[in-house]
Amino acid sequence: MAEDIKKERRRYPRHYAVVADYKLADSDSVKVGQVKNISAVGICLILYDNVKIGTGLELEIYLPSTASSILAKGRVVWVKEYKIISELKPRFDAGIEFLEIQEADKQKISQYVSSVIPKDIP
Repeated sequence: MAEDIKKERRRYPRHYAVVADYKLADSDSVKVGQVKNISAVGICLILYDNVKIGTGLELEIYLPSTASSILAKGRVVWVKEYKIISELKPRFDAGIEFLEIQEADKQKISQYVSSVIPKDIP
């Protein structure tokens, strides 16, 4: 049974309940994205629009533990489409690598993720 457990390969832990506004590089429209997970080096957003790999984004991330938002610029590095049975439109998970983010904000994200992840997870 232990063989069935997948080993976590990520170098940075993630957390799964944060909100972010995003704006595609070629748009003036700001949209709200649901954050699927976040780390100090990137974020996975649930989107209703299909975005292409390589697309640039501006992000404003709201962590529950901080008074001010975190601003970052990123680039889409992967996209996965999926459907919810009760919805007509598909959704997309988009993995976004941070390209510009303050070091202090990386620390805020790391501290937040560390504070909400159970300590017994390897």
